[in-house]
Amino acid sequence: MRSGVLSIGTITVDYAKKIDHLPELEALVIIDEVSSSTGGPGLNIAFDIKQLDPQLRIEAIGCLGKDANGKFIIDQSSKIGLINDRMQPSINPLSGFTDAMTLKSNGKRTFLFHIGSNNDLDFDVIDVDLHKPKILHLGAPGVHSKMDKVDANGESGWVRVLKRAKSLGIHTNLEMIHLDAESEKALVLPCLPYLSSIIINESEAGALVDIPFKVDGADSDVDWITMELIASKLITLPNGEPSDEEKRNIEKRFSNRFSGSDGKKFILAFVNDSARKPIIDDLGASDITKEDFNRVDSLIQTNIFSGHQITTPSIFGIAEAGKLGSRSEMRDGYEIFKNTYVNSKQMHLESVFNMLAKFRGVQNPELSIIPTEPIGFEFTENLLKEIAPKEWLLEKAGIDMSKYQAPEDTVPVVQSAQFADDFSAFYDFGEAKDGFKVWKQKTRFNDDSEYQMFAEVSQLQANVLDLISKDKRITPEVLATTLDQNVDTINSVIKTLVENGYVQINEYAIGEGIDENIIIEHTLTEPLNEILVKVQPTTKELLIRYSYEWKAGFNNTDKKTSRPFCVALLDAGKMYSRSEIEQISARLGYSVWDRGGGWYTVPGTDKHEPSCRHQWVSNIVTRK
Repeated sequence: MRSGVLSIGTITVDYAKKIDHLPELEALVIIDEVSSSTGGPGLNIAFDIKQLDPQLRIEAIGCLGKDANGKFIIDQSSKIGLINDRMQPSINPLSGFTDAMTLKSNGKRTFLFHIGSNNDLDFDVIDVDLHKPKILHLGAPGVHSKMDKVDANGESGWVRVLKRAKSLGIHTNLEMIHLDAESEKALVLPCLPYLSSIIINESEAGALVDIPFKVDGADSDVDWITMELIASKLITLPNGEPSDEEKRNIEKRFSNRFSGSDGKKFILAFVNDSARKPIIDDLGASDITKEDFNRVDSLIQTNIFSGHQITTPSIFGIAEAGKLGSRSEMRDGYEIFKNTYVNSKQMHLESVFNMLAKFRGVQNPELSIIPTEPIGFEFTENLLKEIAPKEWLLEKAGIDMSKYQAPEDTVPVVQSAQFADDFSAFYDFGEAKDGFKVWKQKTRFNDDSEYQMFAEVSQLQANVLDLISKDKRITPEVLATTLDQNVDTINSVIKTLVENGYVQINEYAIGEGIDENIIIEHTLTEPLNEILVKVQPTTKELLIRYSYEWKAGFNNTDKKTSRPFCVALLDAGKMYSRSEIEQISARLGYSVWDRGGGWYTVPGTDKHEPSCRHQWVSNIVTRK
C-alpha cells in the first residue's frame, strides 16, 4: 500500500534581508535584518507536510554542494525528521541560495538566486518507487539545466520522471516558478498530460496560454476578465514535436474552429508517442464569475456565524444585505444567543470568580454577572403620558419649570393599569426586614465603601475588646462616646461578643439599701490577642442588603402623595440583594435601581428636586 510523499527538485538556503529601499546602480543600501532558512520548491512542500503530520513518511531529494549551506540543509531536514539519505552530491562546491530582499515599507520582495548545485540534479538515477510513495512532488522546471534539456525523443527529464511515476499509479504534482513565458510553455506544457495536479499562480497560468497576467501581490484584486480567458481543456497530440511554424498553424486552426466569444480556452500539448490517440483533458470549469465568489463569501460568513452560534448578526452590529432588522427580531435573536451560548459561558465565569473569592477567604460568595439588554425598554407616547409625572415630561421637552408657577399641592400619580400587577415582584423577592439586625446603614454606596463597612464593623468589635481589656467596668455609654457610636450599636456589639463566648458579664452590688449600686464588669474569657483572631466577621454572618427607605424629614404620613411604585416598595418591607434587584428589573422591563427617583416639588415653594422622597439604602446586616 502506498503512503507518504517523495519531493524532488530545487533546494536552497534562503537569506531574508530587510532593506529600506532598492538601491540605484552604484548606490548603497543598508541591510537592517538578516535571517536564514531552508527553501526551494523541492524542499518547502516536504517541510510543510512533515509539520502537518510528523508521523507521515516524507523524503526529500536534491543536489547539494560541499559547503556550509549544504550542511545547513542536511542538519535542518534531519532535525524535522525528513528522510535525506538520497541527496545527490554536486561537482559544484556551492549549494543553491537565494537573497530575498524585503522592503520594510510594503513587504514586497526581490529575489537574487544562485542556482549552484541545482544544475546537477539528475532524475534519471532516482528510483521513484523505492519507498512506495503515494505522491511525487517536483519543483521547479527552469532552474535545473540537466533536467531541462530535451533528449532525442523530445522529452525533458521532467517529462521522463513524471511518465514513470504516472505508470506506477503515483499521484504526480508539479510546482512552477515565474520565468519568461516561452520558457515556461516549452518546459511545462509537455508535462501536463502526466500530472495529477499542479501548483500555479495567475501569471504562470497566463504564460501557458499567451495571456499576460500580472500579479501585484497577495492582497491585490483578482482580474476577473483575464480569469475568464484561462483555458479549461488540455488537448494532447501524440504525433511528435512539430516545428514552431507547424505549431502556430495547428493552434490557429484549432482557435478558428473551437474558440468562442470568450477567447481561447484550450491548451495544445505535443508528445512523441504515436501509439496513443489524441487526448482531451478537462482542466476544470473556467466560467467562474465574481458573483460566484460572492456566494462563496456569503457561505463562509454563514459558516463563521454558525460556528460561533450566532443566529442574528444584527445584535453585533453586522448588517445583512436586504434586511432592516426589526427590534423584535433583535430581541428574539438575543434571547436565542443567550440561551444557546451566553448563559453557559456566564455560569462558568461566575463559578470561577466565586471559587477565587473563596480562596480570598469569602464564605459562600454570591458573585453573579448582571445581564444587560441590547435594546432599552421603549415607551410609547401614550404610555408615557399615562405613567410619567408632568414635570418630568416638561423637563424632557426643555421647558424651564422655574419660569412658571408650580402647583402648591402635589397631586397623587395614578399608576397605569398596564403596570398594576407588576409590583408583585417586590413581594416575590427579598426577605423581611425584621429577619435582620442592621449594623450599619449608608445612603451613598458602592462596592468599595460596602467592603469598607465590613472592615469598620470588625474594627469596632476589636476596639470594644481593647477598651474592655483596659477597664473591665467601662460602661456602654462611655464606649459609645469614645468610639463615636450610638449606645444601641455598642450594646449590640457587646451582646454578640458575649454570645460568642469572648466576653463574660459579672454583676455584683456595692453598699446596702439606698446606697446600693450595681456594678457590671465585662471580663475577657481569653487573652486579647487570641480573641482578635477569632472575631473577624465572615460574609455568612455579615451581609450587604438594600432597602427602600424614606429620606430624612419624611415618613409614612406622606404615602398618600407618593407614587404607587414607591408605596409598593415601602409596603413590601423587604431587604434585597443586588442580584434580586436586577432580577426584579428584568421582570418589569426597566431598572428598579434607577427608578428610585422622579420629580418632586417642595409644597408651597417653586423649588424642584430631580428625585422623590425615597431612596435606596445600603445596609450591613446579620440574620437574627
